[in-house]
Amino acid sequence: MARGDLRSPEAGVGVEAAEPRMRAEIILYSSTSGYANFTLYISFDFPRVIEKSISSAYNIVRQTHLQSFGLTSGSSSDAMESTDTSSVNRSFIDLPRELFQMLASAGPYLHRDAVLLQKVCRVLRGYYLSALEFVGNGGGAVNPESCVGGNRDPRMHLKEARSRVEEALGTCLLPSLQLIPANPAVGQEIWEVMSLLPYEVRYRLYGEWEKDDERIPMVLAARQTAKLDTRRILKRLAKENLKQLGRMVAKLAHANPMTVLRTIVHQIEAYRDMIAPVVDAFKYLTQLEYDVLEYVVIERLAQGGREKLKDDGLNLSDWLQSLASFWGHLYVLVSSLQEFTCNASYLIWHTFTYDNF
Repeated sequence: MARGDLRSPEAGVGVEAAEPRMRAEIILYSSTSGYANFTLYISFDFPRVIEKSISSAYNIVRQTHLQSFGLTSGSSSDAMESTDTSSVNRSFIDLPRELFQMLASAGPYLHRDAVLLQKVCRVLRGYYLSALEFVGNGGGAVNPESCVGGNRDPRMHLKEARSRVEEALGTCLLPSLQLIPANPAVGQEIWEVMSLLPYEVRYRLYGEWEKDDERIPMVLAARQTAKLDTRRILKRLAKENLKQLGRMVAKLAHANPMTVLRTIVHQIEAYRDMIAPVVDAFKYLTQLEYDVLEYVVIERLAQGGREKLKDDGLNLSDWLQSLASFWGHLYVLVSSLQEFTCNASYLIWHTFTYDNF
């Protein structure tokens, strides 16, 4: 049957009656015909199609989570028995290619369904962990009936899974985060997926994230609004209203971490007096936002065109002194919370190693 026949009433297959995979083909076919993503998202009911595509995988992820939760509260003998059973009946999670095509087509519009977005994050995490486990087992100890592609090369499957997860994060999940009203739970779910990737990949995604914003007017408007709101709050930030305004800063960062944190770092480089109140306000940030902050500071240190020493050749430039002081104060705070990685130590070393100037 031709793709055009899928959309014809004579074929007896409408959008509502089609199977999820067939409906995905309808949507993808329409997207190549010039329809806007927003029109596709509304007209063809993207949320319901995506949810059907991940329903079986989500049930596996949910069941695995419940089993692991039950192991912590059961007796030792029950735990051993359950562990043996889970190792034998371990489920292999595979996701159809059409799902990732739909996520790419949906783009930032997935923000309209925050519950579905969190489900997608959990499924992607389970999908990638399943691929890692598949490699660790050498392709064995996996239920063969659940392996959609038949016999697979474990390493090729892991490479494909990682590429798909990176694409979903860059094209859909991260852009959608900017359009969701402050919701740290969504950011945490995205971080649960991001944390599986090495920091080089995460930083590349952060860099592409900001560049892609310029192509989407709605996301660009949200970024500009967040920048103006951040500057307005920073002007009023003081010790007297630190608790209230600090939470407002964190609330903005939950939705637009890249924009808000970059704006704050720029202000700190120019106004050193802001370091203490800003650092105190940052205790409300999440792990995703701390990771983005690391990327922003590294980016500022690596940016060319700025002298790191004053004209006398002995003293540090004002912007670098402010940045170093800010990072030192923040490291003391966050290291006590055990949320920073060893990249923080590298930043401090890099900042004070004059030979690198």
